[in-house]
Amino acid sequence: MMADVTDATEVRENFKHVVLKTKLKDVEKIFGWLADDLYSRKEKMERVIVYCQSRATCVELYSIFDSKTPPVDPKFFSMFHENTHSDVKEEVQHSFSDPEGACRILFATMDFGQGTDIKGTHNVVVLGAPNELADYVQLSGRVGHDGQQGSSILIKYRRHRQTPLQKQMEEFLDTSQCRRGVLQAAFPVAAGSQEVKEIVPHNCCDNCASNCNCGDDSCSACPSYLEENFIKNLEAANGFEIVTRSVSEDQCTSVQNSLQELRDELVGPCKHLYTGDLGCGLATYTVNQILDELSFSFSYSQFCERYFFGTKVIRERVWAIVNTNLVGSSPTGSAFVAASNDDSSDDEDEADEDEYTKACLGYTDSETDSECDSEAESDSEAESDSGAECD
Repeated sequence: MMADVTDATEVRENFKHVVLKTKLKDVEKIFGWLADDLYSRKEKMERVIVYCQSRATCVELYSIFDSKTPPVDPKFFSMFHENTHSDVKEEVQHSFSDPEGACRILFATMDFGQGTDIKGTHNVVVLGAPNELADYVQLSGRVGHDGQQGSSILIKYRRHRQTPLQKQMEEFLDTSQCRRGVLQAAFPVAAGSQEVKEIVPHNCCDNCASNCNCGDDSCSACPSYLEENFIKNLEAANGFEIVTRSVSEDQCTSVQNSLQELRDELVGPCKHLYTGDLGCGLATYTVNQILDELSFSFSYSQFCERYFFGTKVIRERVWAIVNTNLVGSSPTGSAFVAASNDDSSDDEDEADEDEYTKACLGYTDSETDSECDSEAESDSEAESDSGAECD
């Protein structure tokens, strides 16, 4: 939906513009904390409008709040899009026209706010980058009419789009300079109107806040409660914190040699790319990834989720090799581990894994599932399954 140009050119000076980026659009991890907060704070919670790029995302977010346990009172959240029932639309518009309205969280498309005098609201979250910068400015400019400090947080996630982002939108997302300055340059004040005030340090955008060196506890560079929690939960959506451990050079060499011996056993005489490397069930890439991350003390479930193995037997043998060789490694602290599935294309990820699975030992899907579900397999059966020769 195209922006209303007259509305879009108003760059509010009382707003801090923040851009957060995520590789994974896991809305439950990103917004789940907001539902918990709403349950605890109820009518005392600050109002937030979450603008989505599609009706489907609105419905998904609403469903997360609607299915929360313990349940959140439905009067405190709602959604607004093209197909929303007229009675619900009227109720939402009435609530946001009242500074003391009951609704605290609204999931909406660009349809909401046109012709509505939104009051008592100072926070906007734009989920997904609009194609045009004018659309973003229009959305962020629909609240904060009373001049109080507010924030506009744009969460950009990777997605396939049929049309590329407008150049001005890309500049706003990627700039290391002042984001409000980018907006004011794109939408200068109309001739004859009041000049734009000089940008106030720190409260204009996340870039200027991160460059603050004043050290004042009251400085507006400090992230708001909303910004701080979104940053924290975006990190959780893209990865996790893990305990680190000390690994000596001898231990690393021992693990490497043991994994290589296992690979040689699995590959056997096969030399083809799939049947020799991918098809053996323990790819070179997986071995190298494990060796690079030996200092991370994964739990068994994290280990299984992070690395791909052709069979349950191979997975357990590798797990045993790592833990046997690293006995006595002492913890050294913690580190943030990014999600392992962060290649540039979602489609490529799925294609690679699909081919990987089909190539694995020439198994059919039913044979692979049957083996993974088996709890007890003899060593001879494991060697026979893992070392199957190529045709």
